[in-house]
Amino acid sequence: MIFEPILEEGVFRFDCSADDRHAAFPSISFENSKVRDTPLVNVHKVPTYIPSFECVLGQQIVTVEFPLNTSFYGTGEASGQLERTGKRIFTWNTDAWGYGAGTTSLYQSHPWVLAVLPNGEALGVLCKHDVVSDMASFEQIDLRKESNVKLISSSAYPVITFGPFASPVDVLSSFSRAVDFKINPGCLLLDYLAIIWKLVLNYLANDIKSFDVIGVFQIFKMLCDLKHMKICNLTSGGHLAFYSTVIRIIDYKVDFVNQGLLPIDSCMTGTGPIFLCHCELFLCHQSGPWAIISAGGAITLMDEFVRLQRHLGKKEQFPDPKTLADDLHQHGFKAIWMLDPGIKKEEGYFVYDSGSKSDIWIQTAEGKPFVGDVWPGPCVFPDFTQSSVRSWWANLVKDFISNGVDGIWNDMNEPALFKALTRTMPESNIHRGDSELGGHQNHSHYHNVYGMLMVRSTYEGMKLSNEQKRPIVLTRAGFVGSQRYAATWTGDNLSTWEHLHMSISMVVQLGLSGQPLSGPDIGGFAGNATPKLFGRWMGVGSMFPFCRGHSEADTVDHEPWSFGEECEEVCRLALRRRYRFLPHIYSLFYMAHTRGIPVATPTFFADPKDLELRTHENSFLLGPLLIYASTGRDQELYQMQHKLPKGIWFSFDFEDSHPDLPALYLQGGSIIPVAPPYQHVGEANPTDDLLLLVALNENGKAEGMLFEDDGDGYEYTNGGYLLTTYVAEKQSSVVTVKVLKAEGSWKRPNRRLQVQLLLGKGAKIDAWGVDGEILQIPMPSESEVSDLVLASEKQLKTRIGDLLPFLYSSP
Repeated sequence: MIFEPILEEGVFRFDCSADDRHAAFPSISFENSKVRDTPLVNVHKVPTYIPSFECVLGQQIVTVEFPLNTSFYGTGEASGQLERTGKRIFTWNTDAWGYGAGTTSLYQSHPWVLAVLPNGEALGVLCKHDVVSDMASFEQIDLRKESNVKLISSSAYPVITFGPFASPVDVLSSFSRAVDFKINPGCLLLDYLAIIWKLVLNYLANDIKSFDVIGVFQIFKMLCDLKHMKICNLTSGGHLAFYSTVIRIIDYKVDFVNQGLLPIDSCMTGTGPIFLCHCELFLCHQSGPWAIISAGGAITLMDEFVRLQRHLGKKEQFPDPKTLADDLHQHGFKAIWMLDPGIKKEEGYFVYDSGSKSDIWIQTAEGKPFVGDVWPGPCVFPDFTQSSVRSWWANLVKDFISNGVDGIWNDMNEPALFKALTRTMPESNIHRGDSELGGHQNHSHYHNVYGMLMVRSTYEGMKLSNEQKRPIVLTRAGFVGSQRYAATWTGDNLSTWEHLHMSISMVVQLGLSGQPLSGPDIGGFAGNATPKLFGRWMGVGSMFPFCRGHSEADTVDHEPWSFGEECEEVCRLALRRRYRFLPHIYSLFYMAHTRGIPVATPTFFADPKDLELRTHENSFLLGPLLIYASTGRDQELYQMQHKLPKGIWFSFDFEDSHPDLPALYLQGGSIIPVAPPYQHVGEANPTDDLLLLVALNENGKAEGMLFEDDGDGYEYTNGGYLLTTYVAEKQSSVVTVKVLKAEGSWKRPNRRLQVQLLLGKGAKIDAWGVDGEILQIPMPSESEVSDLVLASEKQLKTRIGDLLPFLYSSP
């Protein structure tokens, strides 16, 4: 075994031998792979923890031993418990519909382990980060032995350790500098996203029934910005099976066959149109062909659709997507459209013809284009391991964006296949990769990075479309490094209490593994949520870094208003909370971007030495903000004993406490910014009132920061932002709140400042001033504080008491 220092002090690379070091494949986890291969000079420190290597019979087994009571985290997208001791992970990107707590391979692979030592120090282990995979033996991350990490692979590869450093945060900061977090999402990607693929036009002979979706959202005061357009199946006859638009409020089943509008053999066969979806709001004045994007690929102007319009005799009822997008934008809505890697194999389809002419498809072992079945039917797949193919895809994306598309959602990119026992393509398929990736190799070599290379291509296409905007890209598959290009959702989860509970650990684990922007399908993708389950899930999910709702086509409706008035109220309160906390969440993303600190972290980050906190799974931190949730069917929040980290923690709410919403605590010594409630971020204005929540520590001091920029674009890289550090200090009976320092070239907006000083047990006082000016707040006397506490407790008891008789009778 050999080792050498790389990257920065405290980071070491280990190889089984000098020959193995020389033969190691490149890593795309590092934006610049050369930094992994370049030793530091004049560094003579010896690593504290040295892995042992066994390299026999084509296998490499690496073992790292730690002190007893070491806790393990990370391992990327992984189901089950937060603390990973006792688990084994296989890093092979897998279409894992309906996964459970014991599933060992999910949609993404992050060969990374964060070890937290008994004294609170931490060390990170980055294992198989090169492009080589092998389904036959996988790469195993084996944590089944206490305080022991074992890494098993069918090929040699370097292991990199980070630390030990003083805290987990320090390890993650070092890790982020290696793999480049580079994640500063536009504000729009932090909104609540509604997936909408079940709203269907009920096209009766002379009667169109539809809803003004935007009006409905505003009536219910639901807060939603981005809507996903999930589009399936450009078909062999040039027809369209289009399963989405705006919001699923109703599910009108369209039977075109019985109405004699379409031939029977074109329906429900996967080769013809079944439904056309629209909202009347967008159809009353529009005409022309749709520009459509299919699950199988890129853009097509549907000339056949014009003939369909004529056949139906309702041309004016079917809009073009650009006008639809323009109408959405006018109402403050945005839209994300889906792009899967499988391209419909159909001569005359210009994407297929273009790709075939350029010879860009993944090949079989015999050298022919590989064909596999996915949503459009037989498909071919771009070989994203070639830079020329990525450029081809990026230019298609660029053209597509011109239709008013706001973001792109890459799904099925493990890559996933139907009718395949392994749910993916054969390992023997051939990629003709660029030399810097490893050259021509079989699919097993590139499998785990295929999705990452696809989202990189999509990201680059959106940048080509408009270099002044931050791309909005969402991916299901990924690898270490994917965070540079896309947000993540946690795949096809289930509508169960187990999956609600696991969603916290999964989001936290992804953050600890380098992906700070993630979240689940709120309410579950598969299966039917109940009112209580959906309300609880929305309460938790609204506080995740990435927040969206989505469900399968054959589930009950999973909209916030679908489960009755009580659940609707919970969802409204939950989403309102999210919008109020967006300035704080956005500031945390700036910290992730600059320092590598995850947005959502486990509760023990508040005190890494507390061994009891290390297994807490129903709470998490957003910076100094603690979210404490009830995630069990029979577990009521108001009946739970809340185990808090040491120090002062102030409970608070926005006069919105509810048994199905998480409890909120702010750590003493902290200040966080809060916004007024919005219906969408487009309503926000820099001159709006700014609220600071202030929680003093035992020394009577507090500090916090607010990051502001234009919410999009890259001016912040040239100083076009305002980063304000606020401080508060109690002296005698007065608390002074002021700006300690400000960075960036942005001028401070002229706005009112509201300071809410938390006093404990729900009590608080308010003061008003002008942002940027000193504000002094007289402290109430002890008796006045006692009165405020009593009033707060009485108000809370009354509110909860009024709600209890009306809570759900079903689980």
